[in-house]
Amino acid sequence: PKGGQPEVVDDGLNGFHWETTDELMQRSRNVLIDPEAFDTIRERAIKSARAYSTERFRGKIRRLLLEERRAGCS
Repeated sequence: PKGGQPEVVDDGLNGFHWETTDELMQRSRNVLIDPEAFDTIRERAIKSARAYSTERFRGKIRRLLLEERRAGCS
């Protein structure tokens, strides 16, 4: 897709993939006129965004550094 990073966006679940600006506009309009769909996509997007939070990133780095420290001590 041209837009909606496939590594981050699950098409139709937490956002949309699109190829053209017209497709982006149409998909955006569709979700904006449907409050239930909007809320569902929004909640899923917020939930999936947590996977990329600063806190989670720091935790992963700390774990990697601890693993490296332990491996170096062996």
